[in-house]
Amino acid sequence: MEAGKKRILIAENDPDMLFILHQVLRKAGYAVESSKGTSIVEAKHTWPDLFIVDRDLPSIDGMAVCKFLRVRAETKCIPIIMLSSYEMRKKAARVGVNEFIKKPFDVNTLLKSVERHLHRRLP
Repeated sequence: MEAGKKRILIAENDPDMLFILHQVLRKAGYAVESSKGTSIVEAKHTWPDLFIVDRDLPSIDGMAVCKFLRVRAETKCIPIIMLSSYEMRKKAARVGVNEFIKKPFDVNTLLKSVERHLHRRLP
């Protein structure tokens, strides 16, 4: 990831959506990396400033990824935005997600959410 920029790690199953997220977030000035989800729970990343996690990942449940992130000392305060085509706001909140965004969504909504959470940390 690029030094000096806020870092975002995206776990997304749809390659087209992943491409769009990368483009939009990079254009907004963020350093962006992607994961299939399993590499997050295997701790194969330098921890970012924010996670964007899709609910439906190819090899692991997005909810399980979020639960994992909330129990680790290194990641429990890093904001998580969850994306899903299913309405699951309450379930996402129960596993520690800071914000849930239902697909399809407006990219400006996502950018506002990213900005808001990168300037606020959990206790």
